[in-house]
Amino acid sequence: MERHDIEWEQLGTRDEHLSVINYKKEQRFKEVKAIEKTLSKLQQKQVDVQAVDAIEAKPVPFSSKVSLSQEDYKTLTTAAKKYVVQENKERKLQKLLDAAENTITGLKEKVAELTRTIASLTKQLDQYRSIRGQLDNGKLQSENAELRRQNSSFKSIIEQHGLGHLLGRRKEQRQERDAR
Repeated sequence: MERHDIEWEQLGTRDEHLSVINYKKEQRFKEVKAIEKTLSKLQQKQVDVQAVDAIEAKPVPFSSKVSLSQEDYKTLTTAAKKYVVQENKERKLQKLLDAAENTITGLKEKVAELTRTIASLTKQLDQYRSIRGQLDNGKLQSENAELRRQNSSFKSIIEQHGLGHLLGRRKEQRQERDAR
């Protein structure tokens, strides 16, 4: 690199190689931090609920209205906003849940239909197998051998009577072919 006038810029971003144990410790530390953040959020929500429960409404003299302190009003409006957001999320999730249930119902129907189709095809396959089983291979082979013997005896009788030309080829032509 020095020959070609290239300088190496040290950014200081390289991490040292960690042992397996140290890597696992680092990962567990990250997990603990994430859990602590979640826990603090949950505690904050609990504090918000407790703050709403602690709000006191003071009656305004000579009126049917009540008054709240500025801090209590902010707490109450924040809690109401969070409640509305949560309700919207729950509605959206309910819609997604309903859509998922419909999809599951449709899939169950398809599975039932496919199960019926498989049962029907299995029954047909069993019928084909039973037909194949009815065919007696031994009987067919012996019948085939018998037909071959009869065919050769008929050919020999035809050649003995000098009618070999009726078979399509003469004996000499067959011998030439066999010699090749």
